Amino acid sequence: MWGKMLESILTRLLQVCKLHVVSAERGIVYIDEIDKIARKGDNPSITRDVSGEGVQQGLLNCSKGTDVLVPPQGGRKHPEQKLIKINTQNILFICGGALMESIELSAEELIPTQSGSM
Repeated sequence: MWGKMLESILTRLLQVCKLHVVSAERGIVYIDEIDKIARKGDNPSITRDVSGEGVQQGLLNCSKGTDVLVPPQGGRKHPEQKLIKINTQNILFICGGALMESIELSAEELIPTQSGSM
């Protein structure tokens, strides 16, 4: 679920940036109602991620930076199109919604460190 959602979000970001990859890689994405996307279900299932843990892990991995191949015109209507690679490391993801159960992240996970000296 998260993979398709991320693809749609980044496709829209790329379209808003008029297919300018450098601008998209420095974009700001606001995801509203993240609590509803990652809501816990009452009936656990082996085949579905009803806990939303996959969504949360996907967002965390994406915020750390990953390369994603994005269909610039959307994936379903234009399956023959060339995919564009977007690196998410410098994209700011802002999530809104009701508070979820406690999510514990260390400062190292929230603030990337740079190697080297000044």
